Amino acid sequence: MIKLRNMLVAMVAILALSTSAFAGSFGVGVTGNLAVVSGQGSSVEGTAADESPQSAEVTKNTAVGSLFAEYTLEGYGGMTFGIDYIPGSADVSKGFSRTDTNNAHLEESGSATSTVRSANAEIDNHMTYYAELPIHAGLFVKAGLVKMDVTTKEAGGNSLYGNASLDGTLLGAGYKNDIGSNMYYKVEGTYTDFDTLKLTSTGGLGTVVNDSTISADLDVTKLTFALGYKF
Repeated sequence: MIKLRNMLVAMVAILALSTSAFAGSFGVGVTGNLAVVSGQGSSVEGTAADESPQSAEVTKNTAVGSLFAEYTLEGYGGMTFGIDYIPGSADVSKGFSRTDTNNAHLEESGSATSTVRSANAEIDNHMTYYAELPIHAGLFVKAGLVKMDVTTKEAGGNSLYGNASLDGTLLGAGYKNDIGSNMYYKVEGTYTDFDTLKLTSTGGLGTVVNDSTISADLDVTKLTFALGYKF
């Protein structure tokens, strides 16, 4: 995926230097998306009490909208370059928690204590930079780079995780057609493979703990309907 991403960046850079030689059309619009988000994550607490890895897999269906702007060349077979932006933020881990029992306290006082730990995260600033290449009668193939910010909000423990930026590679195909003289629509299916997210914690709340680590892999399969206006 890294090699493919470098090839996409190089292709966009080369063509961007020569787009002034070709007439084209500028388009803006909105999209509606049905997405299947699949995530696999694991964590290692990193303390002497428990160094065993904890893992989970989650699949969730969701609907989301976005805004896009793009430019279609008359040259290069009508190739299109664009940017897609999903406004706002989304909670990607709501409802995931576990209860840890402290048996050491049981020996001292006769009753065990428990701590509820919730692993929460939000994503925002979701941007997709893409290129579409027509192949026949409105059909096109699509490739792009996806970037987003991940903000962690873990609660109930002594570990504090930082935030990170996450990149992904998008591949897909679709169909594009005009509606009258200025309107157009697109229907497409895409798959995005994100890089592995790895975060290391630091001790919080005044307590010294060994570093804990979490890692997560995220894949998104999406069906999109886009409605645009071209100038």
